[in-house]
Parts: sequence; C-alpha cells; structure tokens
Amino acid sequence: VELEQYEEAVADYSAALNLDENLTAAHDGRGDAYTALEQYEQALADYDAVVRLDSEAADLYLRRARVHEQLQQHEQAVADYDKVDELGAGDGAVYYERGQANQALERYEEALAAYTRAAELKPEDAAIFSDRGDVNRMLNHPSEALVDYDAAVALGAMSAAIYTNRGEVRQAEGMLEEALADYEEAIKLDPEKAALYFRRGKTHEALGQYDEALVDMARFIELDPENGAAY
Repeated sequence: VELEQYEEAVADYSAALNLDENLTAAHDGRGDAYTALEQYEQALADYDAVVRLDSEAADLYLRRARVHEQLQQHEQAVADYDKVDELGAGDGAVYYERGQANQALERYEEALAAYTRAAELKPEDAAIFSDRGDVNRMLNHPSEALVDYDAAVALGAMSAAIYTNRGEVRQAEGMLEEALADYEEAIKLDPEKAALYFRRGKTHEALGQYDEALVDMARFIELDPENGAAY
C-alpha cells in the first residue's frame, strides 16, 4: 500500500485472508487499498470485519466514517464519528466532518454544535466558518451567519458560493450595497453562473438602479434562456 500499488495489495491481502479470514491487519490493509481504489463497498466490508474482530482503534472508525460519507451513508458516518470522539480522538477535523454529515442529514443544530467545536480547535480553517455560516443561515440566524462568512473571507476563503451566500443574507437584511459588492465578487469568480446576474439584477432594482438591473437581467437570460424568472 505504501508504494501505491493498490491492486497488488488487494491481491496480497486477499491471499492472506484465504489462509486465515480472521487476520485483522489484512482486512484493515485491504480496506485501505480498496478505499484508495475508490471501491467503497468493498472497503466498508473489510472495515466492518475489523470492527467485528473487536478493534477499538479510533483511526479505524474515522476511516470507516469517511467511506460511509463517500457512499452517502451519513447516519452511519455520524455514528462512527461519535465513536471516534468516545475513544478520545475527536480533533478539529473529526468535529468538522461530523458537522458535514449532520448538515447532510439536515440536523442543523447538531451540525452547528460540531462546527462550533471544530472552530475552537481549528480557528484558522476558513471552511469551518463557511459551513457554519451556511448552517446558521438555514437556522435563520442571519447575524451569526454574517459573522461566520466574514471570518471565512478574512481567513482567505475565495469562492463564489461564500460571496453569494453572504450576499443573500445581506440582501435579506436590507444591506443592499454590501450585498451588491458580494454578488460582484461572486461574478468575478464564476462569471458563467446565470443565477448570480439575477441576484445582482434584483439588488440593482431594489436600489433603484434600473439600467444596471436591465443589463444583469439580459445577461441572465443569455446564460439561462429557458428560465422565465427575468421576464
């Protein structure tokens, strides 16, 4: 596995398991090799076998949680992240990933708690603040969402999604000039996304900037002619 010869590793581990199906290390190693090959169902079967053989290794549960996430099995992933925490290995990455799994399950309060703990442990990680901002937005906590988006941007996050989401919160809160600035930054980063021109156009309209609004709506129609929202 260390040489990244994953198919050969699978063959070797399988040969060992043919001799003794209870070899924990072989199941563990083959699971890692399958994960590297993106054969997640097979990886999960091997990690399950290791757990059945009474492993209490936190790293195993973390690897299995990540495989569950690849398979969109968020409920099972949360259970494994909880086990990692129970075993005393809950660091910033674990809390962040647990937050993502809970967010995927629309368990926003649980996601918020996990992201908050992750932010305490990894205050330099912009992604944590960005995702916590999204959760605060879903929970209708606009002030908290803006604080999080501001923190993400201050930490160097540069994505159209962050600027778009912060712009939407600012627009909803009546901060129209600030929202306009966010949409402009988002368009610089993703100039082919039609929805951004629609949002900026509506903000121009709310500010009484009708010529600019018309220009944005025209661009929106050009990029998404089947969408009747601008007509």
